[in-house]
Amino acid sequence: MDAQSEIRLGTPSYREWQGRWQAAPDESRLSHEEWLARWKSLREWLSQIYNLEPVPVRQRECYVVDDAFQERTLQIEIQKVDILTEAFLVYVQRWLQSQAPLWRVAVPTDGTNENLVLVYPTLISVNVAVGESIDAFCERIRPKVHEAKVEGRRKLGLTW
Repeated sequence: MDAQSEIRLGTPSYREWQGRWQAAPDESRLSHEEWLARWKSLREWLSQIYNLEPVPVRQRECYVVDDAFQERTLQIEIQKVDILTEAFLVYVQRWLQSQAPLWRVAVPTDGTNENLVLVYPTLISVNVAVGESIDAFCERIRPKVHEAKVEGRRKLGLTW
């Protein structure tokens, strides 16, 4: 199998493809500098509306994970489940459209592949039930996001 056949183009859901992804077939190789610039850009964009810093007086709402992928994908971890809405995902999509059109953003929800949200410049990929809106998906998944956060803290021995 050649390297090109191991890369998926377009806007696949995570259920459809868990391998390498890129926005275009002629895309250049991702450099650390490019990744770091986009990571900082997304942090700045989100911090205009959302709290990304863990300060005692105000709970951190989300953060951009600082682990680099080998592709143009950034990951946002939700800390305050109330922000997981269609409006939040559209806000992230606006960043992609204006500042990172060859990128996508992954938003893990409940720890399962089927409910991983992928935001592309042209599409928001969520596991909606037939006839369900993105907002309805977000409302349905929020309790599972909370449960996953509590379970993760429990496994680490954290009691907060």
